[in-house]
Amino acid sequence: RDWSVTGVQTCALPIYSSLMENLKPKLDVESVRDTIMRYNLAGAVDCLQHGYTMKFVGSGLFRNVYRIVGTKLVVKVPIGIRGKRHSEGEMKAYRKIMGSKHKYTAIQLYMPEILAYNKKTGVILMPEYRKVAGCDRAKVDEIGTLARAAMGKYCDLHKNNVGKGKLGDYRVLDLGYFVGRVKPKPKRKVA
Repeated sequence: RDWSVTGVQTCALPIYSSLMENLKPKLDVESVRDTIMRYNLAGAVDCLQHGYTMKFVGSGLFRNVYRIVGTKLVVKVPIGIRGKRHSEGEMKAYRKIMGSKHKYTAIQLYMPEILAYNKKTGVILMPEYRKVAGCDRAKVDEIGTLARAAMGKYCDLHKNNVGKGKLGDYRVLDLGYFVGRVKPKPKRKVA
């Protein structure tokens, strides 16, 4: 025992240490998803306030993307109201594509896994996918061809918008290519 440290100081150190451990967020997928949904995290600052360490990954016209340090998860954070609307459009297109039994099945294999979508904030949580290398250009072109065939419109998918999962599976990282291109089923006329 250090003679210069009082009993109160010695006693408080382990308590402080255990309190700090309890304040660290759990980094498993379910805990992160629950925190994003329960507390309506709307940006990197909100994530930081809940104890997550964020690393900036990149940005686009409508959002910033951050990796949650200590996980293999990314958070896509909309920029302003236009960004939130863009996220809504992406999720609408995603659900339509993934729910398709025929029209969009060729592209379903390449859709990313969406772990959470907070409607209130527009935040999307998904696994982190590795960027593809130049040698993957043929596969990226193939995915682009499938997307164009399914969408029936221009699609400029490129290597910066396609990633690889843990098993080397290819995934479209930016669902913005499908916003406004996925058409709803025609309404049936009621006789």
